[in-house]
Amino acid sequence: MATFGAVKTAIARRLLDENHTAITDVEIGEAINESISFWKHKRFLFNVASSVLTIASGDSTITILPSDFLADIPRNALVITFSSEVYQVKQVSPAVFDGLRNTTSTGRPHSYCYRNGVIEFYPTADREYSAKLYYIKDYDDFTTSGTQDSLTNDFLTHAQSLIQNHALANLHGELRQDFKMEDRYTQRAEIEFNNLRNKVSKSLRTGTLTIEQ
Repeated sequence: MATFGAVKTAIARRLLDENHTAITDVEIGEAINESISFWKHKRFLFNVASSVLTIASGDSTITILPSDFLADIPRNALVITFSSEVYQVKQVSPAVFDGLRNTTSTGRPHSYCYRNGVIEFYPTADREYSAKLYYIKDYDDFTTSGTQDSLTNDFLTHAQSLIQNHALANLHGELRQDFKMEDRYTQRAEIEFNNLRNKVSKSLRTGTLTIEQ
Protein backbone atom coordinates (compact mmCIF):
# COMPACT_ATOMS: atom_id res chain seq x y z
CA MET A 1 0.00 0.00 0.00
CA ALA A 2 1.44 3.36 -1.05
CA THR A 3 0.48 6.59 0.65
CA PHE A 4 0.08 9.92 -1.09
CA GLY A 5 3.32 11.11 0.49
CA ALA A 6 5.21 7.98 -0.56
CA VAL A 7 4.12 8.36 -4.19
CA LYS A 8 5.15 12.02 -4.17
CA THR A 9 8.58 11.03 -2.86
CA ALA A 10 8.94 8.29 -5.50
CA ILE A 11 8.08 10.74 -8.27
CA ALA A 12 10.52 13.36 -6.96
CA ARG A 13 13.25 10.72 -6.89
CA ARG A 14 12.61 9.80 -10.53
CA LEU A 15 12.65 13.46 -11.44
CA LEU A 16 16.10 13.66 -9.77
CA ASP A 17 14.66 16.51 -7.77
CA GLU A 18 14.18 15.24 -4.22
CA ASN A 19 14.82 18.73 -2.82
CA HIS A 20 12.16 20.25 -5.12
CA THR A 21 14.47 22.80 -6.67
CA ALA A 22 12.65 22.73 -10.03
CA ILE A 23 9.26 21.13 -9.35
CA THR A 24 7.54 21.73 -6.04
CA ASP A 25 5.94 19.17 -3.76
CA VAL A 26 2.58 20.84 -4.43
CA GLU A 27 3.02 20.49 -8.21
CA ILE A 28 3.79 16.79 -7.82
CA GLY A 29 0.70 16.37 -5.64
CA GLU A 30 -1.43 18.15 -8.24
CA ALA A 31 -0.04 15.85 -10.96
CA ILE A 32 -1.03 12.79 -8.92
CA ASN A 33 -4.56 14.16 -8.42
CA GLU A 34 -4.84 14.91 -12.14
CA SER A 35 -3.74 11.38 -13.03
CA ILE A 36 -6.30 9.81 -10.69
CA SER A 37 -8.99 12.08 -12.14
CA PHE A 38 -7.98 10.99 -15.64
CA TRP A 39 -8.06 7.24 -14.95
CA LYS A 40 -10.93 6.99 -12.47
CA HIS A 41 -13.52 6.90 -15.25
CA LYS A 42 -12.05 3.61 -16.49
CA ARG A 43 -13.29 0.32 -15.09
CA PHE A 44 -10.79 -1.68 -13.04
CA LEU A 45 -11.25 -4.48 -10.52
CA PHE A 46 -10.67 -2.18 -7.57
CA ASN A 47 -12.92 0.77 -8.44
CA VAL A 48 -16.19 -1.11 -8.93
CA ALA A 49 -18.81 -1.25 -6.20
CA SER A 50 -22.45 -2.17 -5.74
CA SER A 51 -25.27 -0.83 -3.64
CA VAL A 52 -28.70 -2.22 -2.77
CA LEU A 53 -31.45 0.31 -3.42
CA THR A 54 -35.18 0.25 -2.77
CA ILE A 55 -37.62 1.29 -5.47
CA ALA A 56 -40.83 2.39 -3.83
CA SER A 57 -44.24 1.69 -5.32
CA GLY A 58 -45.27 4.56 -7.60
CA ASP A 59 -41.70 5.77 -8.12
CA SER A 60 -40.05 6.34 -11.50
CA THR A 61 -36.72 7.73 -10.27
CA ILE A 62 -33.88 6.95 -7.91
CA THR A 63 -32.59 10.25 -6.58
CA ILE A 64 -30.39 9.11 -3.69
CA LEU A 65 -27.30 7.35 -5.05
CA PRO A 66 -24.22 6.09 -3.18
CA SER A 67 -22.01 8.90 -1.92
CA ASP A 68 -19.06 7.59 -3.95
CA PHE A 69 -21.04 7.08 -7.18
CA LEU A 70 -19.23 8.27 -10.31
CA ALA A 71 -20.85 6.41 -13.21
CA ASP A 72 -23.07 3.43 -13.90
CA ILE A 73 -21.51 0.39 -15.53
CA PRO A 74 -22.74 -0.30 -19.08
CA ARG A 75 -24.81 -3.47 -19.32
CA ASN A 76 -26.19 -5.07 -16.18
CA ALA A 77 -25.62 -1.90 -14.13
CA LEU A 78 -29.08 -2.06 -12.57
CA VAL A 79 -30.83 -5.30 -11.72
CA ILE A 80 -34.03 -6.08 -9.80
CA THR A 81 -34.68 -9.09 -7.61
CA PHE A 82 -38.28 -10.24 -7.56
CA SER A 83 -39.75 -13.64 -6.66
CA SER A 84 -36.26 -15.17 -6.39
CA GLU A 85 -35.43 -14.08 -9.95
CA VAL A 86 -32.95 -11.41 -11.09
CA TYR A 87 -34.05 -9.11 -13.89
CA GLN A 88 -31.96 -6.69 -15.88
CA VAL A 89 -33.10 -3.09 -16.17
CA LYS A 90 -31.75 -2.18 -19.58
CA GLN A 91 -29.84 1.06 -20.05
CA VAL A 92 -31.15 3.22 -22.91
CA SER A 93 -30.27 6.66 -24.23
CA PRO A 94 -32.19 9.69 -22.92
CA ALA A 95 -33.89 10.08 -26.33
CA VAL A 96 -35.14 6.48 -26.31
CA PHE A 97 -36.17 6.80 -22.68
CA ASP A 98 -38.21 9.95 -23.36
CA GLY A 99 -40.01 8.07 -26.12
CA LEU A 100 -40.92 5.30 -23.70
CA ARG A 101 -42.06 7.71 -21.04
CA ASN A 102 -44.60 9.25 -23.38
CA THR A 103 -46.77 6.25 -22.61
CA THR A 104 -48.28 5.84 -19.16
CA SER A 105 -47.63 2.45 -17.65
CA THR A 106 -46.85 0.73 -14.36
CA GLY A 107 -45.09 -2.55 -13.72
CA ARG A 108 -41.63 -3.97 -13.13
CA PRO A 109 -39.08 -1.44 -14.44
CA HIS A 110 -37.30 -2.74 -17.54
CA SER A 111 -35.49 0.37 -18.91
CA TYR A 112 -33.56 3.24 -17.37
CA CYS A 113 -31.29 6.17 -18.15
CA TYR A 114 -28.94 8.14 -15.93
CA ARG A 115 -28.87 11.90 -16.33
CA ASN A 116 -28.61 15.01 -14.18
CA GLY A 117 -27.55 12.95 -11.19
CA VAL A 118 -30.74 10.86 -11.21
CA ILE A 119 -31.64 7.36 -12.41
CA GLU A 120 -34.95 7.44 -14.27
CA PHE A 121 -36.69 4.17 -15.03
CA TYR A 122 -39.72 2.93 -16.94
CA PRO A 123 -42.37 1.84 -16.29
CA THR A 124 -43.30 3.36 -12.95
CA ALA A 125 -42.96 0.74 -10.24
CA ASP A 126 -46.24 -1.03 -9.47
CA ARG A 127 -44.91 -2.25 -6.13
CA GLU A 128 -41.77 -2.04 -4.02
CA TYR A 129 -38.70 -3.62 -5.62
CA SER A 130 -35.22 -4.36 -4.36
CA ALA A 131 -32.64 -3.17 -6.88
CA LYS A 132 -28.86 -3.51 -7.03
CA LEU A 133 -26.74 -0.88 -8.73
CA TYR A 134 -23.24 -1.69 -10.01
CA TYR A 135 -21.13 1.43 -10.48
CA ILE A 136 -17.70 2.97 -10.80
CA LYS A 137 -16.54 4.75 -7.66
CA ASP A 138 -15.52 8.38 -7.42
CA TYR A 139 -12.40 9.63 -5.63
CA ASP A 140 -11.75 13.00 -4.04
CA ASP A 141 -8.52 14.87 -4.68
CA PHE A 142 -5.84 14.69 -2.02
CA THR A 143 -5.05 17.95 -0.27
CA THR A 144 -1.64 19.11 -1.49
CA SER A 145 -0.75 21.01 1.68
CA GLY A 146 0.86 17.90 3.19
CA THR A 147 -1.87 17.16 5.73
CA GLN A 148 -3.00 14.04 3.80
CA ASP A 149 0.41 12.57 2.97
CA SER A 150 -0.30 9.54 5.18
CA LEU A 151 -3.55 8.71 3.32
CA THR A 152 -4.08 6.45 0.33
CA ASN A 153 -6.87 5.32 -1.98
CA ASP A 154 -7.59 2.40 -4.33
CA PHE A 155 -5.51 3.82 -7.17
CA LEU A 156 -2.41 4.33 -5.06
CA THR A 157 -2.89 0.89 -3.48
CA HIS A 158 -3.65 -1.14 -6.62
CA ALA A 159 -2.39 1.01 -9.51
CA GLN A 160 0.56 2.93 -8.13
CA SER A 161 2.69 2.39 -11.25
CA LEU A 162 -0.09 3.61 -13.53
CA ILE A 163 -0.61 6.82 -11.56
CA GLN A 164 3.10 7.38 -10.99
CA ASN A 165 4.08 6.97 -14.64
CA HIS A 166 1.17 9.06 -15.90
CA ALA A 167 2.02 11.84 -13.45
CA LEU A 168 5.69 11.71 -14.47
CA ALA A 169 4.72 11.98 -18.14
CA ASN A 170 2.65 15.08 -17.42
CA LEU A 171 5.33 16.68 -15.26
CA HIS A 172 8.03 16.12 -17.91
CA GLY A 173 5.80 17.41 -20.68
CA GLU A 174 4.21 20.39 -18.99
CA LEU A 175 6.86 21.67 -16.58
CA ARG A 176 10.15 20.45 -18.02
CA GLN A 177 9.25 20.50 -21.71
CA ASP A 178 11.12 17.21 -22.00
CA PHE A 179 8.99 15.47 -24.59
CA LYS A 180 11.28 12.46 -24.93
CA MET A 181 10.80 11.61 -21.26
CA GLU A 182 7.13 12.45 -21.54
CA ASP A 183 6.77 9.84 -24.30
CA ARG A 184 8.76 7.31 -22.30
CA TYR A 185 6.56 7.58 -19.23
CA THR A 186 3.39 7.73 -21.32
CA GLN A 187 4.33 4.39 -22.85
CA ARG A 188 4.97 2.94 -19.39
CA ALA A 189 1.58 4.18 -18.21
CA GLU A 190 -0.12 2.57 -21.20
CA ILE A 191 1.58 -0.76 -20.44
CA GLU A 192 0.37 -0.60 -16.84
CA PHE A 193 -3.13 0.29 -18.00
CA ASN A 194 -3.23 -2.69 -20.37
CA ASN A 195 -2.01 -5.00 -17.61
CA LEU A 196 -4.75 -3.81 -15.28
CA ARG A 197 -7.40 -4.08 -17.99
CA ASN A 198 -6.29 -7.63 -18.77
CA LYS A 199 -7.02 -8.52 -15.16
CA VAL A 200 -10.55 -7.19 -15.62
CA SER A 201 -11.03 -9.21 -18.81
CA LYS A 202 -9.79 -12.40 -17.17
CA SER A 203 -12.02 -11.91 -14.16
CA LEU A 204 -15.08 -11.56 -16.37
CA ARG A 205 -14.38 -14.82 -18.20
CA THR A 206 -15.01 -17.01 -15.18
CA GLY A 207 -18.76 -16.60 -15.26
CA THR A 208 -21.65 -14.26 -15.95
CA LEU A 209 -24.66 -13.15 -14.00
CA THR A 210 -27.80 -15.03 -15.07
CA ILE A 211 -30.66 -12.61 -15.52
CA GLU A 212 -34.15 -12.61 -16.94
CA GLN A 213 -35.03 -10.08 -19.61
